[in-house]
Amino acid sequence: MTNYGMAYFLEDKSGNLSGSEFIDLNDRIHLSYTCTARDTTQTAYMVYDTRGTYGRSQPLLALTFGPNNTLGTVHFSPETSMPMKQYLTKVSTLGRSV
Repeated sequence: MTNYGMAYFLEDKSGNLSGSEFIDLNDRIHLSYTCTARDTTQTAYMVYDTRGTYGRSQPLLALTFGPNNTLGTVHFSPETSMPMKQYLTKVSTLGRSV
């Protein structure tokens, strides 16, 4: 049997839509996000590991959404990005895949 480890269960500590903090219930990871740009053509968020070495000074990744919050792009670094539709996976067995 393959062991994949323990899944992350994230709890939203602030509940703000403009920026929030998520902490794993087992205190293994702390993530926060901040909206950095919003206009009619795109919305951008930065995701940070607030327990990491860099604190909030260096983002883990950036998320950009298109007009009307359509799926956009996940940016892992300035050189590496991937369309959200390719990156995201629907995990519900009852729903259709994305």
